[in-house]
Amino acid sequence: MTIQLKVLYFGSARDQTGVKEEDFRIAEGTTLKGFVEQAFTKYPGLAQVGSLIVAVNCEYEQPTSARVLRDQDEVAFVPPVSGG
Repeated sequence: MTIQLKVLYFGSARDQTGVKEEDFRIAEGTTLKGFVEQAFTKYPGLAQVGSLIVAVNCEYEQPTSARVLRDQDEVAFVPPVSGG
């Protein structure tokens, strides 16, 4: 069985993927870490962003998190930002 995620890409993550958002189908029981690995396989440049921040339903998570994703979760890839 598969579930559907809404995936958002911001800043340089969007530059690497060429899309602002997309629906992404994954196997039920997939962890955030497993999904991030799938996203990096689909978009190899995404792995080059460095210090990439990932949020699930507006909550920051480590990209290596064992959190199991659920149907209709929203995952966002946010590059690091700096300011002054």
